[in-house]
Amino acid sequence: MDFARTNKSQIAVKLLIIAATMSVHDGRLAAQQPVYLNVQITADEMCCQGCAQKIAAQLYAAPGVTAVVADVPNRTVKVTAKPSPKLTLERLWRAVEKGKGSPSKLVTTQATYTLTRAEKLKPSERLAPGQYIVELPQLPDAAHIQKTISLLQAIPGVQDITPDASTRTLKIQSAIDKPLSEWTLIRVVKQSGQSPLLVAGPHGRLTIEYAAQRPGHTAAHPSRQIF
Repeated sequence: MDFARTNKSQIAVKLLIIAATMSVHDGRLAAQQPVYLNVQITADEMCCQGCAQKIAAQLYAAPGVTAVVADVPNRTVKVTAKPSPKLTLERLWRAVEKGKGSPSKLVTTQATYTLTRAEKLKPSERLAPGQYIVELPQLPDAAHIQKTISLLQAIPGVQDITPDASTRTLKIQSAIDKPLSEWTLIRVVKQSGQSPLLVAGPHGRLTIEYAAQRPGHTAAHPSRQIF
């Protein structure tokens, strides 16, 4: 019997078993690794460390937030958070507002949201209280647009919605004493299967640029998405 050949075979089998065991172990470790969300927000009024601390305090109060890194010279804050059903982009945006940071841009792996405040718009572009416009890439067929309208009509305060095919927009009228959240409008339109490009209202113009439209973009893992 060739003992040398037998020993080599046995060693090879053992190595394969060890490698397979390590692969399974590594897979389990990877599955156990926490998944984090990363969001960057531009805070126009964050001009000092004191401002940064106020903003960070508000952000840390949001569900799931684990880290806030402020870049005062560039007036940005990077937020890291664990996924939570209660964590939304609006929650992070409002936190920066409460910290007196005056947010103007929010960037996720899926999209970039940029706000032009009403006071910076031309008078002809400003909308009166109760008036909102949602722009879509294209106005879908009657059945799909009705689904979107129905979901929007369920928002408290919405009184009337008029689709305009020529401008690919939905014109929304709400009660003057019940202002609508631009983030709520975006979320509801997304729930209907549409991807809004712009939400205008008394707040100004909030534009959305989707990362999927950029060359070479890799879609984010579903568990890393947030809205």
